[in-house]
Amino acid sequence: MWIRILIGIFIFIIITAVGIIEQCVLINKRKKELDFLIEYFDRVTKFYQEDYSQYTYLMEYFDKAQLLLGVNGILASLRLPYENVYHQHVPILTLLLEMSKARGTSTHEYYRMLSQAFLRTIGDYKQYQEQAINNLKKIYIGFYRGFYLIIATPFIMISYMFFRRNIFILTKLKPFVSFFSIISGLIQLIAIIAGIITIVLGWSEFKNLINQIF
Repeated sequence: MWIRILIGIFIFIIITAVGIIEQCVLINKRKKELDFLIEYFDRVTKFYQEDYSQYTYLMEYFDKAQLLLGVNGILASLRLPYENVYHQHVPILTLLLEMSKARGTSTHEYYRMLSQAFLRTIGDYKQYQEQAINNLKKIYIGFYRGFYLIIATPFIMISYMFFRRNIFILTKLKPFVSFFSIISGLIQLIAIIAGIITIVLGWSEFKNLINQIF
């Protein structure tokens, strides 16, 4: 009996450790992205202050910065001073191109919009970091994330085998992702209950119980 309990505790610790490691990897990744955004914004500021040597770096990492800005980096509409039409859903970093053309003229409005996008995104990242670090102290979150990672890994591997990407995180497949999340949650619940019963009763008793039910 005590051996079974110890085995259960050991399994719980292993699963929780997997979840904590996964969280640490994700926190480290977000930290690197945050550092990049801060550095990129600092270079944008220098470029705004007419340090045009920053332009090469800004263009080299243009796509990466725009991707990390996410929804904060998309302008709902934009009309340039020399145009009579409004552009919809404009990537905000295209304003860097306009700033490069507007040397010697006022670029305050462009920089103001860029500043808002970067500051909001940097703030979001900092809030995420604080929450993620706090979650490391919560054992149940580590167990859940570890268990979910173990359950989800085979599906993700199959996804990469056939599609060369993780299809379960694509926004255009939200209904499918929701369905997968529900199924995954049910599998986790059933597995946890089965694990607890197996540890307490033993495999033979658990098998007999299942045979009696069905």
